[in-house]
Amino acid sequence: MSQPPSNGYLRFAVENRRVLAFGFLMALGSSFGQTFCIGLFSPSIEATFELSHSEWGSIYMAGTLLSAATLTFTGRWINKLNFRTYALAVCGFLRVVCLDATLMAMTSVSLVYFIGASMLMFFGGRHWK
Repeated sequence: MSQPPSNGYLRFAVENRRVLAFGFLMALGSSFGQTFCIGLFSPSIEATFELSHSEWGSIYMAGTLLSAATLTFTGRWINKLNFRTYALAVCGFLRVVCLDATLMAMTSVSLVYFIGASMLMFFGGRHWK
């Protein structure tokens, strides 16, 4: 009889533990952009900036579309850069997103919300999945 499939999976996991750990940590890191920040704080953002559900939804949709369109050009970078450089670059840009979140708190301009939403979607989630 042949070996049970679980033995092959275990060997694969052990041999590729660094790549699997990288993927797991990056998938975990994507939660901060889309799930936690946007999903949990959406009602607070709407209330603070006096946005209707439609206004915030439109800003979020436009940011998501811009993020997806940008990813078609930048997604290939992961094939050209090593994982460490790529992850550090994305994390560095995520810091810029945090600065934009500070600007969001100090202004009432929809353009800043749009830029913040698109950057948060792009650097906070799209690259990790």
